[in-house]
Amino acid sequence: MTLFDNLWNDFVRLKKKIIKYSYVFYPTLGLIFYFSLLKNLIASNESKISNEIAPIAGTLAGFLFTFLGIIIALPSTEFTKILKKIGYMNYIYRTLLIGVISLVISMLFSIFRLSSNITIITFVIGISETFLSIYYVYNISVLTMKSV
Repeated sequence: MTLFDNLWNDFVRLKKKIIKYSYVFYPTLGLIFYFSLLKNLIASNESKISNEIAPIAGTLAGFLFTFLGIIIALPSTEFTKILKKIGYMNYIYRTLLIGVISLVISMLFSIFRLSSNITIITFVIGISETFLSIYYVYNISVLTMKSV
């Protein structure tokens, strides 16, 4: 095997791990982005921003609940059986669960004016999970069109 083959195999293994643990990987990237770039920009308006998070977090949590209802209500077809068999549905359920929990925590902390740091951190996690859920909806839509 050449060096290129080894690098390619390592890349494929890393890609599989990222996909398997995407519900942890992408929120971690979101938090790294927040702490490295946005923390200084938000620090001066932190209390104002944490007060305005509640309606956004509530809307996104409602979106994720709706998406969960749609996923649960999918008919038991060959397509959904394959998605369950390969574990894709488990990724979606974990992503939705983490997203809803973090957005509800963010919303509650914002409403009751508790720790603004926890409010913003859980909101960033919830946003990351929401984007990941949108990606999953897109993938399911594309796969559904291909399976018809």
